[in-house]
Amino acid sequence: MSVIKKILFFLIIACIAVFIFQNLNSINIRFITWELRITQSVLIVIVYVLGMLSGGLLLSILKKLWSDQKKV
Repeated sequence: MSVIKKILFFLIIACIAVFIFQNLNSINIRFITWELRITQSVLIVIVYVLGMLSGGLLLSILKKLWSDQKKV
């Protein structure tokens, strides 16, 4: 691993650590009948991952519809 890659890796890790430590506030999440108490940083990561998954799913559905339409 080159020196530049190592430096970038440690900078990214440092930014993630700063993000986590600055967002340690607990948040109550209520949905219908259940309640969940998690930290703000965990909530942000969960929402980010769900957004990536739903965006990827939407793109794959649109790509399939577009390729099926081209075949007709």
